[in-house]
Amino acid sequence: MSVKHISKKNIKFLGVSSGACAPFSRGKIGAEKGFKAIKEHYNKNVSRLFDKKNTQEIVSQKQLADYIVEHEADFFRDVAPRGMLVPSASNERLYFPNTLKKYFEKNSKSIIRNLKSKSKKKKDPLKALDKFIKDHREAVQKTDKIHEKPTTLFARNIKYLTKVCEIIRDNVHVTLTNKKFPFVIAGDHSTAAGTIAGIKKFIGDKKLGVIWVDAHVDAHSPYSTPSGNMHGMPVGVALGLGITEGDPGPNQPDAEVVKDWRNLCSMHAINAEKFKPMITKEQLVFIGIRSWEGQEEKLLQDGVKHFKMTREKEDGIEARKGEKYQHFNGENDRRHLRNHTLQAVCEKTIQHLKKEGCDYLYVSFDIDSIDGNIVPGTGTPVSYGLGVDEAKFILKQIWTNTEVPLISMEIVEINPSTDVDKKTVKVACEIIKSLVDNK
Repeated sequence: MSVKHISKKNIKFLGVSSGACAPFSRGKIGAEKGFKAIKEHYNKNVSRLFDKKNTQEIVSQKQLADYIVEHEADFFRDVAPRGMLVPSASNERLYFPNTLKKYFEKNSKSIIRNLKSKSKKKKDPLKALDKFIKDHREAVQKTDKIHEKPTTLFARNIKYLTKVCEIIRDNVHVTLTNKKFPFVIAGDHSTAAGTIAGIKKFIGDKKLGVIWVDAHVDAHSPYSTPSGNMHGMPVGVALGLGITEGDPGPNQPDAEVVKDWRNLCSMHAINAEKFKPMITKEQLVFIGIRSWEGQEEKLLQDGVKHFKMTREKEDGIEARKGEKYQHFNGENDRRHLRNHTLQAVCEKTIQHLKKEGCDYLYVSFDIDSIDGNIVPGTGTPVSYGLGVDEAKFILKQIWTNTEVPLISMEIVEINPSTDVDKKTVKVACEIIKSLVDNK
């Protein structure tokens, strides 16, 4: 099917209210609530954009709660409390101390029963869990710490993430098959791998250009990750790092993790035995990055096209800190970006992907690409980022380009739990409005 039949006038919003990292983010349930917050604010304050015909929640908070409660036998003994503790210097996260471990073993049935009851009453199924963890945070921090086994160190919750990504993959594929434009609004960035897999399942051997607008590179694998957090690996999944290029890092994950990683990286393939990554390095462009780690820096140095935020006189986008940089004055004011203007960034990105033979474009937009002082409601806010109108301009240029057709858009990492006066939710709604008003 030609993508010419996939019109942005026929948008299908796909909500992902669950990711891989919620139980492991120091006890905070956050970005999983982003889709609901955006939908409610937009429909109440902007227009009735999200309706039953064009909107579908394909992964729900209840699914995350069910996974926690029913499929992780050790969650209440080990995982939830351990997630509240900061990683040690050796990058090993910590088990829940034995003193409180006994409490969980004694009370786990009543906790599970309480969660299921709230879920049936259509209340937030994660709220009770969130409160329980916070109530015991101080006690956890005062007790002895026991190191975690290395098995889960390098790919936390990878089996659950694979299931979630397969759901997303299939829904994105069905949406495209039905000649609709999949606009994904998700929680943590790990699930973007499922979106890319769904597009690849639809387009087959044709090339997909990926534009990653983010503060972070997100290109780790179990071989290179310093934390084991899957939201730092979606680009690594798409590139098949560690499968096509050998061992790209210092870690030595065990055989089970290696197998799970290959399964995740192969979920787009018809024949998983003959592995071929979803994209190559040449089909990838980063915009707005300003935070990366050693192994990711090697990827950037290896020739991956990127436009990083910089406060230095080098190739990149000039970064400015704080709310006063939230807007620029009209479309004719591009504010010089060291060696690039915003217009040039967009043109160079599209021309590069066109030159590499990409047939379609996909944009994954992490809200933390915007300056952290403007959008506090996100998992890992970073200063010196894009302004709101700069982000809108970049996305609009890609949205309306006629060189390489856009096949899907994704917005991630809006966390209402850490937001201030709905600043971040409002920015997300403003960005969506700027796009859908120019279909």
